[in-house]
Amino acid sequence: MVFDPSWLRGRAAAHRALGDPARLAIVEALLLGDLAPGEVGRLLGLPSNLLAHHLGVLQA
Repeated sequence: MVFDPSWLRGRAAAHRALGDPARLAIVEALLLGDLAPGEVGRLLGLPSNLLAHHLGVLQA
């Protein structure tokens, strides 16, 4: 079996991003349906600046 190193790096980065409980909660909330950022923040009790940080990490 041959693994592509770039594929493995990408997978590792995704796992790192989802390793934070807040980011995992954001993803879980969005699996339920489309939510505006303010709705996600209120649902999870995150201030807008922290939510923006976590969304940026998830997007990257």
